[in-house]
Amino acid sequence: MAKTFQLGRPELATEVERRLALGGSRRHMERLQALRLGLGGEHTLEEIAQAVGRARSRIIEWMKTAREEGIEALLDRHQGRGRKPQVSGKAFQGLRHGLRRGRWKRAKEAGEWLQQRHGITLGEGGVRYWLKKAGES
Repeated sequence: MAKTFQLGRPELATEVERRLALGGSRRHMERLQALRLGLGGEHTLEEIAQAVGRARSRIIEWMKTAREEGIEALLDRHQGRGRKPQVSGKAFQGLRHGLRRGRWKRAKEAGEWLQQRHGITLGEGGVRYWLKKAGES
């Protein structure tokens, strides 16, 4: 039988209940619901994850944040922001402009331009991806 989880911060219980009663975004509500279940000490991490529709690993992250930093930090934290685009800002605008003006005949030439002008090194597939993106805009 799996071990039940206890957050170990009983002082958070009233604040969690107050915030749940106020309502809010779906994101906040699912995190608060997970905290409520974790504060009770009657559920396993797997049960909490299943109840809010998240992975067990995500629940562990939420509980650690709530335990160490508090509720506000948990509600303010945004996970899954993704990677920063390799080609953005001036490089993307220059790529778009050059593409519209017919500056390059081959992807290799555009890749060389990105390397020399902006210090961005991409393989041929990456260059083709960004040329397609620049052409759609």
